[in-house]
Amino acid sequence: MSLISRLKKETLLFWIFSLLAIATPIVALFPILTPTGEAQAIWFQRSGAMTVTFALLAEIFAIRFQKALFPKSAFGNTEAEKIRHIYWKRPAIMNTSAFLLIASGTLIWGMGI
Repeated sequence: MSLISRLKKETLLFWIFSLLAIATPIVALFPILTPTGEAQAIWFQRSGAMTVTFALLAEIFAIRFQKALFPKSAFGNTEAEKIRHIYWKRPAIMNTSAFLLIASGTLIWGMGI
C-alpha cells in the first residue's frame, strides 16, 4: 500500500469516528429514540460514554496517520518528503480535534451538559 493511500485510509476512518462522536449526543436528544421508561436527560448523559468511545477510536486513527506520515526509517526518501510537506499540519489538527471530542464527551457523560 502506498503512503498516500494509507494516509487517505487513516483520514477516512478518523472522520468516520469523529462524525459518529458528534452525531451520538445529537441523536440522543430525539425523544422518539429514547427507550421507554428512560428519562431524556439520563439518555443524553449516557450518550457521552459513546461519544468518548468514538473519539478515542478517532484518536487511534490520528496516531496511525502520524506514524505513517513520519516513520522512523523513511527520512531521505524524496517522494515521502514531498507528501510530508503537504500533510505535515494534519496530525496536529486531527489530534486536537479528537481531544476536544473526548473532552466534550466527558462533560456530557459526567454532567449531562
